[in-house]
Amino acid sequence: MKKTIFKSLFVLGITSGFLTLNSCYKKEDPNLVREDKKGGCHDFDSPFYNPDIDYIVEENCKYAYTKAYEVTYYNRQENGDDWDDYWCVTPNYTPADLILRIKEIDSTEWFFESTVNEDQAYNTRTKWVAPAAVKLHNTNYVYELIDEDGASDFTCDTGSDLIFTTVFNPFDHIANPEDGVAIIKSKVGQDSIQIKIYFDLKNEI
Repeated sequence: MKKTIFKSLFVLGITSGFLTLNSCYKKEDPNLVREDKKGGCHDFDSPFYNPDIDYIVEENCKYAYTKAYEVTYYNRQENGDDWDDYWCVTPNYTPADLILRIKEIDSTEWFFESTVNEDQAYNTRTKWVAPAAVKLHNTNYVYELIDEDGASDFTCDTGSDLIFTTVFNPFDHIANPEDGVAIIKSKVGQDSIQIKIYFDLKNEI
């Protein structure tokens, strides 16, 4: 009889102790936990990438897909109003037949190579619609701006001349992703040039 009472008391003690411990442990509501924390996108290839988040919100990760390209201006102060250098004495031919091409720096292929925009003045913007929507990455690219002279009556205005080239990361030139544009400004000596890459924000395609 004593053993039975003792056994019952022992079981009762363990049970009550377990209930007491269990009542002290409180499962936190994840919604309450996040009140003091910051969520966002943690994908390096999104212009909304934020390394300082506490949890991931996938819908915040939108990506930049190209839709148009623009050369806003090119001011070549060291050679007057001309687009490129001339190595012989001839009347300057200010307008240029422009080609813009862009690729990732380690790629062997240009992901964008424009058609020729003919007779473009140095201070007049020229634009191309993207033939395909290409996802921009958070990496280095290179662009080349070329004067596709072709045949002409000017002795020096033949062949193709490289006007300008530079390495850039488009994400370094996006002030606000919602604006949908990366503005790449470059300056070498007294020369300055600006191009724009317009993009749409989309979820992963």
